[in-house]
Amino acid sequence: MPSLLTKTSLNSIKDVPFLLIRLTGTLLPSGAVLMVGGTKLVNSYASCEAYISSSDTWIVLPSLSTPRHEHTATLLSSGQILVTGGQTTDHNIYSSCELYDSSYKTWKTIPNMSSERSQHQAVLLKSEKVLIIGGHDEDSILSSCETYDPSSNTWKLVADMASPRMAHSATLLSSGKVLVTGGGSDDDSACEIYDPASDTWTPVASMSKGRRFHTVTFLFRDKLLITGGFDNKHKYWSDCEVYDARSDKWTSVASMTTARAAHTTTLLPSGKVFVTGGVSSDSIFDALSSCEVYDPVSNTWTPVAGMSAPRFQHIAILLPSRKILVTGGISAPLSEVYDPISDTWSPTAKFPTFVLQHTATLLSSGKVLVTGGFDGWDSLSSCAIYNTPSNTWVPTADMVLSRSQHTATLLSTEQVLVTGGYSIVGCIPRSEVYNTLSNIWTAAADMSVSRCQHTATLLPSGRVLVIGGYDQDLNNMYFSNCEMYDVSSNTWTLLANMSSPRSQHASILLSSGKVLVTGGFDGNDYLSSCEMYDPKSDAWTSFAKMSKPRSQHAATLLSTGEILVTGGFNNGYYMANCELYSPSSNKWISVMNMSFPPVANTFPD
Repeated sequence: MPSLLTKTSLNSIKDVPFLLIRLTGTLLPSGAVLMVGGTKLVNSYASCEAYISSSDTWIVLPSLSTPRHEHTATLLSSGQILVTGGQTTDHNIYSSCELYDSSYKTWKTIPNMSSERSQHQAVLLKSEKVLIIGGHDEDSILSSCETYDPSSNTWKLVADMASPRMAHSATLLSSGKVLVTGGGSDDDSACEIYDPASDTWTPVASMSKGRRFHTVTFLFRDKLLITGGFDNKHKYWSDCEVYDARSDKWTSVASMTTARAAHTTTLLPSGKVFVTGGVSSDSIFDALSSCEVYDPVSNTWTPVAGMSAPRFQHIAILLPSRKILVTGGISAPLSEVYDPISDTWSPTAKFPTFVLQHTATLLSSGKVLVTGGFDGWDSLSSCAIYNTPSNTWVPTADMVLSRSQHTATLLSTEQVLVTGGYSIVGCIPRSEVYNTLSNIWTAAADMSVSRCQHTATLLPSGRVLVIGGYDQDLNNMYFSNCEMYDVSSNTWTLLANMSSPRSQHASILLSSGKVLVTGGFDGNDYLSSCEMYDPKSDAWTSFAKMSKPRSQHAATLLSTGEILVTGGFNNGYYMANCELYSPSSNKWISVMNMSFPPVANTFPD
């Protein structure tokens, strides 16, 4: 099947440095970027790597069972990654699919699609099903579509598109419908919309030009920016246009400074659109390093700093830091990161260790103790202390056990209590205490159950309240039970249960001495429910729900006594939504959204 480069143009290239191309890059809830598969034009690869921007580190992960490129990778609400189809360099096209579980760091095969597909599109629907659209097999371009249901692990054929398509784009609209543009076998300008509710495709207004290998960027209020690409005669475009899904109208907007296809577009938190690289003809020697930014308000393009090397068929991903990671692509041997604030590029480097799912605890000295975490392969026992005045990290004694997704609580004795988490054997009940003066870890009494993704709150009495969590070794059991640790006697005491099991929630000590618990995930649903624990009566009381379900959010006690809840994660989406709880009125009030949707990257201490 046709690709961006013809066989003739490829055979004429010698000694060109290649990174992997036609791979996928997926931003995980942790903030890591998962790179899957790809090709160097000679071989396809099953390799997988994760990039951790916080430590500028690449980690090798378990490989796919099958080498593939031109596949899709979709983040599911469960946190798993669905990989579908693709092909090898000898044009063996796949219907096979695999599912990556980041908790177990394993791939597993799942049922095949009904058709072999490459250069298709995958869209996560609001129903949490995944819609697979078009592509090509070994003989023809496809109009067929199908959906994957993660809950039943099954595929179902749905209505065909009006036109076969490959190298097209597919975008989920706010209505839950899906807009497909370009890539048609006959008319590259034709567009259509899929309605999952009625299982129907409806032709909509065509673009002004035929396009393949173009980009589509969701701007605001169902307006989408289409940039570049080329038509079926391989004419490359700098032209851009905006589609209004509400009025079904296309409007030409300012052209890019350079014609480009197989480029990337990234929506910045400012609302502007960042464009990188691409190629301006069928020749690899017309690959681009240039970048530019589109301002929808002024309808202008502004050149910005270029990459260190030309690249196309690459990946660009907006990181939690608001910087942009660019990796892969033809003719660029390095990955690099763009900083929109300073308009500068920096090559990614490799450091010996990165961590996520760790804890960070502010000590009374002003130093910060970081414990454990996950390095992309194993949970860690290593710890370090950050000295703010000298801006230095000092390694400290290792914990007794490796762990991630645990808690760390500063006690009134200046010791730090670590509880539970995920270790080499799974979730654990083990606790240990760190003496900040002697730099020694000592095993403490076990909790009543193994738990991860729980919370631990220091009470005015000096005891520690541990709430909820889950244990994947008990059929992913989510806990409503709670227990209290007494430092003086080194004992745990079971307490009253919450009304609902929950993990990835937030807990916060109020000035009254009660503990407020908000949101979380119960194994089936993301929660908006909240409840209050009274240590004096050992009783839980349900109270007003938040306006939005959320997990992995932050809860902050303000000087007014109100609680500000920000961000989080819900059904596959990062949230910018914020709300304020008033204990006196028992009401939640929506407040201004954040400009960028964060999610907690460490579990609450």
